[in-house]
Amino acid sequence: MLTEGLPAQWKISLAPIHFEDIETWVEDLKKKGLVRDSRSPWAFPVTLVPKADGQKRLCVDYRRLNALTIDDKMPLPNIQEVIDRLQGAKYFTSLDIASGYWHVEMAPDSTEKTAFITNEGLYECHRIPQIWPPGEGEKSDHTSLRSHLDPWNI
Repeated sequence: MLTEGLPAQWKISLAPIHFEDIETWVEDLKKKGLVRDSRSPWAFPVTLVPKADGQKRLCVDYRRLNALTIDDKMPLPNIQEVIDRLQGAKYFTSLDIASGYWHVEMAPDSTEKTAFITNEGLYECHRIPQIWPPGEGEKSDHTSLRSHLDPWNI
């Protein structure tokens, strides 16, 4: 939910040396069906951020959108309570949701607000991009796993 409905248009100038890397990222996202061409009045800038292994990650600067967004206040679990619930447990596993954001479809009326602009064009996400606050991810996990949460899952 937004506090106001004014579209944001904002572009950061990038060095031409980055254009090819950015378009490679965008083409990969399009092939995976995660983004598509857009005609949105919204437009957020992209940048390349170096990862620890030397590769580059495409990031969209959604700070202006986040400033207009009203957060859904799903609380994160208290770590001490989580540790206490592990007492006596014998089996442990984990769920890797590194790309979990991309598995949730966007609400149709929100898609245009995810638009990002590159030197080649305007694109929008029709799957939730990596902009969730931690509480949103927690809410999605709880909704998906609700029938399995207790007594054997935290």
